[in-house]
Amino acid sequence: MNERMTSAQDIVGSIDHVLEHLNPDGQVRQALEYANLLLTNLMTLLRPIRIKEQEPGGPKTYTGAGRGGLPLEKVRLLKASVLRGIDEIENGDQRAARQTFATARDTWQGD
Repeated sequence: MNERMTSAQDIVGSIDHVLEHLNPDGQVRQALEYANLLLTNLMTLLRPIRIKEQEPGGPKTYTGAGRGGLPLEKVRLLKASVLRGIDEIENGDQRAARQTFATARDTWQGD
C-alpha cells in the first residue's frame, strides 16, 4: 500500500491482515507488525505534500489521501482507531484490539 496506489480496498485488506493474526490461534507479533505498517501507510496518506507549481489562488499542499480520492476525515479517524488498536495489542488485550480493528473495518467500508 502506498500513497500513489492506495485504494479503499487496499486499506480493508490491511485491516484484514491484522485481524487474521489476532485470532486465538494467530500470531500477536505479526498482528502488531501489520498494524504498525498500516499506521505508517495512513500517516503517509495524511502527510501534506507541497505543490511546487501552484496555480494562483490554488491550494499550496495536497495529501495522498486527497489525491487518491480517499475521504480525509475517514482516514484521520481510521488512524486514531489503529493507534488505539496498537495500544491494545501492546497491552495484551487481543479481544479489545480485535473489536477495535473490526469496528474500524466496518466503519471504513460504510457509506
